[in-house]
Amino acid sequence: MRNPNDTRNIGPRVGSPPWIYLTVVSAVGAAVLAATVPWMIHDLPHLADRPMFWVVSAMVLAGEVWRIVTPGRSGGESPAVSRTLCVAAMLYWGFPVAALQRAVATTIVGLAQRHAPQRIAFNVAQLTISLGAASLALRLIGIPLGRGHHWVPDTGRELASFALAAVAYFVVNYTVVIFAVSLSTSTPRSSTCEAQNSLAIRFMPSFRGVMRAMSAAR
Repeated sequence: MRNPNDTRNIGPRVGSPPWIYLTVVSAVGAAVLAATVPWMIHDLPHLADRPMFWVVSAMVLAGEVWRIVTPGRSGGESPAVSRTLCVAAMLYWGFPVAALQRAVATTIVGLAQRHAPQRIAFNVAQLTISLGAASLALRLIGIPLGRGHHWVPDTGRELASFALAAVAYFVVNYTVVIFAVSLSTSTPRSSTCEAQNSLAIRFMPSFRGVMRAMSAAR
């Protein structure tokens, strides 16, 4: 059910700075997703026959629905286990599959909660861009990801590489969201950062969760 007091469902005035920013971010996210279509077409037929793919997809959706509610934060602002699961999916199946799982889960939950279309599009976009930043960070240091290239970091150097990808994910995600909040509320970015105070809250639970997932997969 849509929260009538949630201003994030109110679209900004067309042509205003918040509208331009949200539109640009949504367009970039859509372009990134569109660029992965060839890989999705190649990989999905092989993965569709594997129960694990559907189990992980269901877990991503469940993680998006039932969030880790922390003191002083609403359900929508609380860390989502789906972040952890999609990072693990990216390491195992590659960015295109993980981005698809995240986009589908975010869209389904957004529609079920009756979020505004522009809010759903922005959420899908910023999460896709963030996950893409993590994937790009790993590729730049020579770690290929994708079906047939399952990567489980188990040495100190590999864990450091994974930590770099995690930092890339959350720095990009935090920056994109902070700019959106700052423009939408007409407050300075410094004040928005202090008010949100969410980088550590979002980073640590997901980072520890992924590390545990990697350890369990060994």
